[in-house]
Amino acid sequence: MRVSRISPRKKWVRNLRIAIWLSVVVLSVVTIHLGPGVRTVTTVPPVNALAVRIMAGPYPVAEYRYERLPRPARTVARNNAGAVVATFTDGARTVVLAGPAREFPVTRSGASVVKGEAWVRLLPEPWKEGAEGSGWFRGWLDAALADRSPDVLATARHHWPGDASKISGSRLITLVYGLPRKASLAMVKADSGGVVISTEAREQSLLQPGDLLLFALDANGAGPIDPVGVYLGRDNRGLHRVLLRGSAPAVAHGGRLFQGFRVAKRI
Repeated sequence: MRVSRISPRKKWVRNLRIAIWLSVVVLSVVTIHLGPGVRTVTTVPPVNALAVRIMAGPYPVAEYRYERLPRPARTVARNNAGAVVATFTDGARTVVLAGPAREFPVTRSGASVVKGEAWVRLLPEPWKEGAEGSGWFRGWLDAALADRSPDVLATARHHWPGDASKISGSRLITLVYGLPRKASLAMVKADSGGVVISTEAREQSLLQPGDLLLFALDANGAGPIDPVGVYLGRDNRGLHRVLLRGSAPAVAHGGRLFQGFRVAKRI
């Protein structure tokens, strides 16, 4: 009997064909299961730990649309449905991202709460117009939108219980935003540090969660900056709330905080 043998060359060609066929099948299954709008992000630049917790991919990827808006100059990213998922202010590191809905009680009884989907994190560098075209940006945004670790607002809320009334404005900024002591001290001065968003209390519509609100409550608003708070947003009664010295008072028209308002800054 004659035994048929396959030459090494033919065996290699056959194995290559099998490997190619299996690759096509696997890619087809992945495409059907995950869809064409998913990719694996393999490199994301290191950033401040408070800002984004880098997690293993893949991350869902949409075709974002970017739009420029004025006062303050900023870039917003919209998803396929047209909803704003991120807001980047020129010169600032804080960015507001769309995330799961949550609430922050702002009164002892719990009757008033600030509800919303705003999550505030820090960019690795201050925003500039056109930065969405930078190599680091897309991986950072994908990771940030997927991150559920404590953000700026949750960190600020964490530092309010107990002896929060003893925390100075500069110390607050260091704790919440992770800025160096020197930079935090400069931020407390009304004429230095940060992006100025408003110098009029009546312009509260310009604020976004995470903004710093600086007040001068002595000498009819003409004295030194004291205290400093973190803006939370509007509560369920439409009042603007700021985390301030162990509480979250409203900056109501005609009130003491309204009268002593000096400036709103975006870090």
